[in-house]
Amino acid sequence: MRYKRFEDLPVWNAAIDLAIATYLLTSRPEFNSRYSLRDQLERAAVSVSNNIAKDRFKFKVSSFKFS
Repeated sequence: MRYKRFEDLPVWNAAIDLAIATYLLTSRPEFNSRYSLRDQLERAAVSVSNNIAKDRFKFKVSSFKFS
């Protein structure tokens, strides 16, 4: 299957779900006093989908070998 937009990639949608779950987790009161940990977790979760979107056209699926 060919994907014309990175938003159609299942892995990108999974990364968005990860970011949403991370934000829900870090919005809990336990993270209020741990601002730097909360900030780091949120930035890392968002960077996953950003990196997928950025590198979408750099690789072709045919260039990967699956064992």
